[in-house]
Amino acid sequence: MKFRFAVFTATLGIAGALPALAAGEVPAPLRQAVERANSAWNAQMRRGDAAGIASAYAADGVFVALDGRCFRGPREIEGQMRRRFETSGKAVQTSLHSRRLIADGEFGFEWGDASMTFRAAGGKSAESRGGYFTVWRRDREGNWKIFRNLVLP
Repeated sequence: MKFRFAVFTATLGIAGALPALAAGEVPAPLRQAVERANSAWNAQMRRGDAAGIASAYAADGVFVALDGRCFRGPREIEGQMRRRFETSGKAVQTSLHSRRLIADGEFGFEWGDASMTFRAAGGKSAESRGGYFTVWRRDREGNWKIFRNLVLP
């Protein structure tokens, strides 16, 4: 766990050292891909669409959960999301706010906040909220996919 935290901290340090770009300097395809994926995520969480959520990830993409567990590739990420929906149920409310997006070559760095409310089979509600840090990468076809996605407390 300490190693993961150190890698994460180093990643934030590198991203934080990048020059901030004005809104016009972020490539339109990156901004559009982020907006589409974030909008889709809200709907997919409410539908319990694990496959849809996983489709935003690159083949070598990694999702890092709040507890530090890593899920590699769309197949593992989809499985993790399916287990979450089986345990927690579908989200009944979601909110995702991208706070900052910068670009550097083939990579985009996004920071934001998210919240979700789940209602499990017993009728109990559970809310989850926190930040996220997402690294987007442009593939050879010019599509932006999630390369790394970290849930923050």
